[in-house]
Amino acid sequence: RFIELLRDVEGDGSNEYLLRHGAELVAGMIRSRLYQQLDYLKTTQLEKATKAHERFLAFG
Repeated sequence: RFIELLRDVEGDGSNEYLLRHGAELVAGMIRSRLYQQLDYLKTTQLEKATKAHERFLAFG
């Protein structure tokens, strides 16, 4: 339920806010190298893919 509160308060009810916020968090985790298994994402075209189908194809 916290995620719904975050969306409603910070994102003015927009689910797009959650997507952007999540992407920023993941990018930060990749940069921090705290989760080294996320380094795999750098080898894909995932960071450049914006559509769901493109992201699916990027994972191969």
